[in-house]
Amino acid sequence: MQTSLVTVPYASVEPDACVASTMRYTVKPPSVDSPFFDTGAVERRQRRCDCSHPSCRGRLIIIRSRMPMRSRTAALLCGLLVACSPRGEREPQRAQAARPLTVSTTERGPLLDFDADSAGGAAHITHLVPEGDGDGIAFTFADSQQHVAAALGLIDRQRVHARLAWPDSVAVIWWPKLHQLAFSSAADSNTSYLIADAHAPELQVARDSGGLPLEQSMAAPQAAHPAARARASAYIDSVHLQLGGRGEHSLLRYFVADVVMAPGDSLAAFYAVATDSSGARFNPSWYVLDPRSGQIAPVDRLVGHVDAMPMQVATWDSVTHFFYVKERTLYEVHVAR
Repeated sequence: MQTSLVTVPYASVEPDACVASTMRYTVKPPSVDSPFFDTGAVERRQRRCDCSHPSCRGRLIIIRSRMPMRSRTAALLCGLLVACSPRGEREPQRAQAARPLTVSTTERGPLLDFDADSAGGAAHITHLVPEGDGDGIAFTFADSQQHVAAALGLIDRQRVHARLAWPDSVAVIWWPKLHQLAFSSAADSNTSYLIADAHAPELQVARDSGGLPLEQSMAAPQAAHPAARARASAYIDSVHLQLGGRGEHSLLRYFVADVVMAPGDSLAAFYAVATDSSGARFNPSWYVLDPRSGQIAPVDRLVGHVDAMPMQVATWDSVTHFFYVKERTLYEVHVAR
């Protein structure tokens, strides 16, 4: 009969006695549910100890037991599957799993400090539309004190200050091609306007009554994948020690308020906030998530009201570049894997 040696810790045995130089152990039979041992597949055995002091009772013992045939067969098959897997297939998977997400955040500049003037304290950013290469970012803003609902601004990577491109009533913004910015007015939806070179020293706005091809740049964002939202929620619960979304020792509850998917769903940015019993929201934070591996990297956070880092003013321009606004300043995040 084939046998195998198994080392069992003291916690699984009960000493009957330790008299003089002889110690006898009675071993509990393994559980019926154990996949590695047959029920009662153990035996008594005598073992000598070097002393009669109670500390000798903590030693490990070696027992003999039979491993059932089905367990040996399953273990053998698992070993063969691992051993026979091509090395070239295993190593890239291992390297990919070990590669963490890294983020680098760059401040692009204040959005409401224009060349000639600055917007008032009531002004706030409402939408971002990045250029294809990320060099130019068009944005809309509102100012209740100045009775402005949707003015158009433009910030350039090569410029310190943003520029005011249109005073109000902007409806839709899109980039027909690189360096060309187009928009339509809410006052006249049949008329489009074109800035031929958004990076020129002086912005020249031309009216286009023929109608430019309209892209849905300001359409609703792509819905988040359920798995991405579930992973983000589990992460926030673990960070803030919440069981099932509820903290035991805090008056604030943190949750994922929004998930912004990158093109192709290869990456996601999610926005987490805290709320109190009144429903007010505080302490916003941005994170980046890889839906395939589940890895998460923090981007930015703010202690205070959510208006200073709004959830709705954030977008991707490509698979690896994410933009958001914090305290009326534009930030660009580059994600590497």
